Amino acid sequence: MRLEANNIKKTYKGKEILKDISLSLEEGEIIALVGTNGCGKSTLLRILAGITMPSAGKVITSPDCCFSFIPDRYEKSAFTIPGFMEHIQRILHIDAGKQLETYYKKFHLEDMLDTPMKQLSKGTLQKAAMIQALLGEKDILFMDEPLSGQDIKSQQCFVKEIRSQKEQGLSVIMACHEPFLIKELADKVYQIKDGILIDGTDYVFEK
Repeated sequence: MRLEANNIKKTYKGKEILKDISLSLEEGEIIALVGTNGCGKSTLLRILAGITMPSAGKVITSPDCCFSFIPDRYEKSAFTIPGFMEHIQRILHIDAGKQLETYYKKFHLEDMLDTPMKQLSKGTLQKAAMIQALLGEKDILFMDEPLSGQDIKSQQCFVKEIRSQKEQGLSVIMACHEPFLIKELADKVYQIKDGILIDGTDYVFEK
């Protein structure tokens, strides 16, 4: 088992957002979290990733588990994309030069590598967010609305990449509202409703 969450609760400003949520994630499994805006998807995702502390309950991961996170939006900075990726490589202690060249080409970023990230569109920043999360070898990938602002070709490229890494054992938990992404990738779908986790297989997305 890659990850196990037991009896997770989260209270914010006196309001109980998450109520006694438990789930488990296996190697090579992809779980989708769905629900209306504000239901707690992002909060649960951040708790599972260790970014936010729960009010109660605990999250257990397998020993030496390596994971990364794709946020729903990326901060604009004075870095260029290559400059930012250099920083990420130093943090991870890896040399991902060839991997980066491949991703820049796949996501059609060759003409934007000299542009400061603060001048890039939301969709292009999201591509950078996806790439940084895929660098190196990961066990678990957490994704919060990963396709936000992406064009169809980028979406298809991303799905193909995740499928490839899933075959190599990557596990994924994603909060999303794109039926396309769930159809293409998800093994299990859970809905957060009134703070609890229920089966989301038949969830109807708002148009």
